[in-house]
Amino acid sequence: MINPFMLRWIGAALSALVLLACVYAKGRHDVQVKFNLFKAEVKAAAEAQEKKTRQIEVKNAQTTQAVADNHRKQLAILRGYYAQRLPNPSAGRLPQVPGSTGGTDGAASDYLSAIPPVDVLASQCAETTLTLTNLQGWVTKVSENTND
Repeated sequence: MINPFMLRWIGAALSALVLLACVYAKGRHDVQVKFNLFKAEVKAAAEAQEKKTRQIEVKNAQTTQAVADNHRKQLAILRGYYAQRLPNPSAGRLPQVPGSTGGTDGAASDYLSAIPPVDVLASQCAETTLTLTNLQGWVTKVSENTND
């Protein structure tokens, strides 16, 4: 026969064990509920971010197209302007740079002949400046699209 005093201790231990199991199960359930809420919040935030990203991509594509079209128009105008200023190569040749005299180094005239005419340089500089200006404008607009 088991001592009644021992039965009480066994009963108390079993009761405590059941109580601990219930508290553990309740705590685990609460944690799972919080985790499920967290997952739902993260999913909603991810969907919102994806939507915003798609909108930014569309805006950036429109901005890129607009800047590219504008650049092409401006470049055509610029090239037309310099085409009127540059001499027509088929109209006649410009005189060549004279050869070196007998007492100087002849390499100097080679360097001079490699330099394009001033109008050509001005045209190239103007095109480069226009391209860089439009590129800077594009970067600014794309940055604004991202920050909206």
